[in-house]
Amino acid sequence: MKTKPCEILLSLRAKLAVLFLFFAVTLSAQTTTVKGNVKDGSGEPVVGATVKIMGSTTGVITDFDGNYTIQVPANAKLEFSYVGCKTQVLPVNGKTSINVNLQE
Repeated sequence: MKTKPCEILLSLRAKLAVLFLFFAVTLSAQTTTVKGNVKDGSGEPVVGATVKIMGSTTGVITDFDGNYTIQVPANAKLEFSYVGCKTQVLPVNGKTSINVNLQE
């Protein structure tokens, strides 16, 4: 049975489409690790501050020294909050370290 040129071209296009779809999904799923420190207005570490990915339920709290580590999508915005302090929202924009001073 002979394969027509149109069938070969269609098969090649289908394979390329699947390949591009695979790479698009892989690129969109990339995450980055962001680390940092949260302090209050006087420069003291804030223990138990919330660091959350804006628009999601994913988040962490700061440790005894005000440090945090979180996995985020590269285009995420982080929301920093603590009782009695103003909430701050900062874009990640590919950064791997974000330090914050929360104001009362």
